[in-house]
Amino acid sequence: MKDLFPFKCTECGACCSSYGFVYLTTEDRVRLSRHFGLTVAQFTRRYCAKNHSEYHLADPESDCCFLADGKCAVYEARPSQCRTWPLWPENFSGGKIKQSAAADCPALARIMVGDASGKSALNIVQAERRSPPDAFR
Repeated sequence: MKDLFPFKCTECGACCSSYGFVYLTTEDRVRLSRHFGLTVAQFTRRYCAKNHSEYHLADPESDCCFLADGKCAVYEARPSQCRTWPLWPENFSGGKIKQSAAADCPALARIMVGDASGKSALNIVQAERRSPPDAFR
C-alpha cells in the first residue's frame, strides 16, 4: 500500500474534528467495547447514537469523543471509518486528491501532486476498499 499511495499520517487530529458522523459497524462496537472493558450494550449506551438504523458515535457536531490532546485515545481500536481515512472516494476526483481534502489534511497536502507509480489514486482507493491492507484493519 505505501508503495502505491505514500500516505503517512501526521497525527494532527484534523480528520477527527471536521467530518461529522463516525459510523460504527458491529465489529467496531465489539472492538471498542473490548478496548474499554465494557459489554457491547454498555459501550453502545455510553458512546453511541442511532441515525437511520445505523450506529455512530454520539454528538457528531463536536470533535470525536475519543480525541484527547489532539490524538486518538483509541487508536488501536479505532473505527473502520477512521482506519480507512483518507482512502474515501469522496476525497478524490479524476484520480487526483481533491483540494478540499488536502486543505484539511497535511499528509494529503504533501502528496497532492499524485503518487510516484503513476497509477490513478482513485483506482488504488477502489482496490484497497475491496481488500484493505493490514495497516487499515
